[in-house]
Amino acid sequence: MHKFTHVNASTVADAAATLAKGKAQVIAGGTDLMSYMKGMVSPNPPTTIVNIKNVPNLSYIKEEGGTLKIGALTTLTAVANSAVVKDKYAALAQAAWPRPAPN
Repeated sequence: MHKFTHVNASTVADAAATLAKGKAQVIAGGTDLMSYMKGMVSPNPPTTIVNIKNVPNLSYIKEEGGTLKIGALTTLTAVANSAVVKDKYAALAQAAWPRPAPN
């Protein structure tokens, strides 16, 4: 695996400041990114990983002015179960619905 620095951001400003410094990638759990990093498939891997999992107020689903807004920490389950998403954005709700892994 490529070497990297791990930073736990506590605010959006913290995360943005770290990301502005250079080759950084955001995670909020990291399952996909960690597999990617372990595979060493990137010719230009990040040197810093910025964890946003502890940044408050990033889990939300709301509609403002006819625009659906989904926070960065909103789970797919929350999207799939959201009344506003199911009512007005049915395809998104269906796409977010968890499915069993293929056999």
